[in-house]
Amino acid sequence: MVLRLTFNRSKKPSLPTDESWTQLDHIAVSYRWRHSVKDCRAFWSNHLDSDHAVVRARFVLSFAQRTYARKCKVFNWHSSDEDVKNAYQKALAEKLPSSSQTNDPNEHWEQIAGAMKACCEQARSEGAVQFRQNWISVTSINLMNKRRSIPPGSEYDDDRRELKRMLTKSLRKDREHYLVQQSKEMEKAFLSGNSRRLFSLIRGCTGRQVGVSETICEKDGSLITSQSRRLDRWAEHFEEQFSWPQPDHVDDGTRLVSYCIPDGPPLESEVFLELKLMKRNKAPGPDLLSPSLFKDGGVRLLSELTKLLQTIWETEEVPRDWCLSTVIPVFKKGSRSLCDNHRGISLVSVASKLLTGLILRRLTKPRESQIREEQAGFRSGRGCVDHIFTLRRILEHRHSYRQPTAVVFLDLRAAFDSVARNVLWSCLLRKGVPEKYVNLLRSLYAHSASRVRVYGQLSRAFITSSGVRQGCPISPFLFNFVMDDILEGALRESSGLGVELLPGARLTDLEYADDIVLLSPSAEDMQTMLNKVSDRAGLYGMHFAPSKCKVLLQDWGISNPTFFIAGNPLETVDSFTYLGSTISSACNIADEISARIAKARVAFSKLRHLWRRKDVRLSLKGRVYNACVRSILLYGSETWPVRKQDINRLAVFDHRCLRHLAHIKWADRVSNVAVRRRVFRNVPDARSFGQLVTLHSLRWLGHVLRMPAERLPYRASCTEAINSWVKPRGGQATTRSRNMKTLTAPLSKVGRHRLPG
Repeated sequence: MVLRLTFNRSKKPSLPTDESWTQLDHIAVSYRWRHSVKDCRAFWSNHLDSDHAVVRARFVLSFAQRTYARKCKVFNWHSSDEDVKNAYQKALAEKLPSSSQTNDPNEHWEQIAGAMKACCEQARSEGAVQFRQNWISVTSINLMNKRRSIPPGSEYDDDRRELKRMLTKSLRKDREHYLVQQSKEMEKAFLSGNSRRLFSLIRGCTGRQVGVSETICEKDGSLITSQSRRLDRWAEHFEEQFSWPQPDHVDDGTRLVSYCIPDGPPLESEVFLELKLMKRNKAPGPDLLSPSLFKDGGVRLLSELTKLLQTIWETEEVPRDWCLSTVIPVFKKGSRSLCDNHRGISLVSVASKLLTGLILRRLTKPRESQIREEQAGFRSGRGCVDHIFTLRRILEHRHSYRQPTAVVFLDLRAAFDSVARNVLWSCLLRKGVPEKYVNLLRSLYAHSASRVRVYGQLSRAFITSSGVRQGCPISPFLFNFVMDDILEGALRESSGLGVELLPGARLTDLEYADDIVLLSPSAEDMQTMLNKVSDRAGLYGMHFAPSKCKVLLQDWGISNPTFFIAGNPLETVDSFTYLGSTISSACNIADEISARIAKARVAFSKLRHLWRRKDVRLSLKGRVYNACVRSILLYGSETWPVRKQDINRLAVFDHRCLRHLAHIKWADRVSNVAVRRRVFRNVPDARSFGQLVTLHSLRWLGHVLRMPAERLPYRASCTEAINSWVKPRGGQATTRSRNMKTLTAPLSKVGRHRLPG
């Protein structure tokens, strides 16, 4: 311990008789923290009738600066660096061997990858590399150095204050100049239609993004303090996540006729098409080779990649490096200290995406004719709104006749990570996929391993024995095979199950990837379907999470049944969020409107740094507001049976946000129309919120009417009542069909008889 007051050299106070006072009061500080006390003094006063004095100390704690691990070196460049690109192509043409003498895919790929890395380094060293510019000017840096060179002592306080004043003024000027330049960049990206650049600049204004927390806990909840143990904990977590128990039984079943597609080696034109469609600015895999190196490699690299893929096709063996992946933890929700509250994003090699992209392009067309209409996930021309509209339309139609309906929302536990691969290969062969393609995919998954990248470091490698590789182009395609086979096998004999969709047709389920919905008017039939689906999913090593599976009962009566899955009871709810839209048993959208406003409010608050900036044009703010906030408010509005009070609630929130953008107070007498015209200069965006909802509904109506007759949204729109159904007496609830007939009544070119329902 030290007495900090004795360190200060100040004039000792004296009594009126010129006698010195004795210092009785001190502040004791730990020797370790003695330099944290910046000021310590005693205040003497003649008015204090005591020999003691008031003692004050000012503490300033200085902690060690946090050091971040150096990021991995990614081989990439800016797409506009033409000089670097040309130098890379020229060096690569000289570096690559004229003709590969090996038939080993591993050795051939090592030659190509080594040449790409070496030529990228050479091209970047010859070209002008663009570094990130700091917003602090040279003048401000010189003032900082000048202030730092002032010697200590009170005689230099005036110089120190003057330099501080000049530095503050210079930094303020630099920041204003930087913000103006950013605003000009936003304007340029906005006018050129470069949305990626625009929103990248917007996100850059928010500061550092919050990554993975360093306070990670063990399974028992104890805190981990060692950095190496944190890496091992992440590796253990994802090793368990990607290594689920495999079932012993493989259902071979009846094999269909193989697809009529070519099974020969890929042509150079096919490889060129894959390179052309490959997107830039995607994260590289473990080899750190970005897509730009493949797209800008020129004719020489195209020829070598074609030879490599042809060798892989003949030997049915892929390079070992293509089986590796890097897992990036991404926080979902809950406590950040729990690994279970994170999901893993797998980064695979870009070269492996060429092979899987070729296979996917050949299999997509014949597979599209086989897949069930109830599956809308990962399919072209289908989206979430299709199933939201179908489910809402069925529930509204049955509710208008007070027909009981049971809806069960099922949730698979780690759906993509728990698929049994041995059963997956059997399913592909049974569905008609040629054996050559199955062998190539099996080789890609045979030696699959992963490493977790977190805190700027890589964990140990671990084997992954289950699931499909997330981040691979063909993984959604393979997962759809699994889900289609589960539901098709479980509901194969379901002629009397499900709800009426058309006269003579019934609907038992809806699927969007792993989001499954079962529908039935009978409790016994629903329990039968649950048992069949649960047993069928178990054959693939997949299991449902009972705590996340919910039951929604509509017009059921007094006694509500209890449904079970794998012996666990399911919770009954009044509303459920399905594909981002709230489905209510009362068939109204009051809960959905509240959810839309809450989500839009969060999105609006995240961009408050942009709304406050006065150097950004109001029209640009309106454009960003339209893309980031209004799009959330209008999500799923095509399916709403809207009422006037619902539109009013949305309009109130919309106008409040627009007035905040335009810095208009509520006391100002400015109409909502004037506010919209001030924010949105062009007429289409200046429409009222009710007009926007009407426009979305009419656009969706035309889209549904142009659908083929077998599509579910079209069939749900044309649903008719059974002869025995009778509507109850009294006021009828608002339905979307009634809204559409009211909206299209003034239209002379669209006959009302064309409207479904």
